[in-house]
Amino acid sequence: MADVTKAIKNGSLTALEGTILADIEAQIHQGKKVGIREMAARNFTSTTTIIRLAKKLGYQGFTDMYYALMKEAENGRQEQWEAVPFLERFTENMRESENDYAQLTSLAETLCQCKGIVYICGMGFSSFPADYFCKKLLVQGVTCIFSGAEESSGIFENNLASINLFIAVSKSGETPKIVERVRRAQAGNIRIAAFTGNAKSTLAKASDILIKMEDEDLNDDRNLKPCFFFAGILLKMEQVILEMQRIKKNEKTKKNKK
Repeated sequence: MADVTKAIKNGSLTALEGTILADIEAQIHQGKKVGIREMAARNFTSTTTIIRLAKKLGYQGFTDMYYALMKEAENGRQEQWEAVPFLERFTENMRESENDYAQLTSLAETLCQCKGIVYICGMGFSSFPADYFCKKLLVQGVTCIFSGAEESSGIFENNLASINLFIAVSKSGETPKIVERVRRAQAGNIRIAAFTGNAKSTLAKASDILIKMEDEDLNDDRNLKPCFFFAGILLKMEQVILEMQRIKKNEKTKKNKK
């Protein structure tokens, strides 16, 4: 990516042009696709100013500049992958903050207290960890329903009154069918837990319990590249199971002491 601060200091870019360029790069980094009109509105300027910026940087126009910057970002991510061993970076990403651990514990406590149905939803690649977690919870004695892309929405709608917890797994956090069901669950005052790679997504914002695993390339919606998300989420699911067993063991110990 361009060194915006340096470009402004040496006079090659105005402060406004630097702000626009930094905003474009930020949107690309977050995996968002924005048009020239949206970018102009975001920065309180005109499309002409943005076109002038693109030409100053040697591009034919906004689209040319945008895709060139996107390609540059992609190359940078690939170099990062190659520079640091995969497992080393995976281990670093798995390090939890106090808040991350609190969210895992909160989900474990909610599952232990749940008296109704736990509905677990995941689609595409995310259906595999979602289905796995459903099976793990079933052997823990939790009543679960798993739903993927193939299942009818009727499974969700016809059991809505009995669902106490909705668990959604989505790397992007923007899968339309999952977002639609999450909104329906919200309307029914159902508690929502999310496993996602995008903490700024619609799913993340709608969740009561958020368990995140960084997705380093939000543009890779076809899952062509190695990523931490699916392996990391499975490990976090196992940690939830571990916390559930600790909670049950502590409850049993307290009862035996009485």
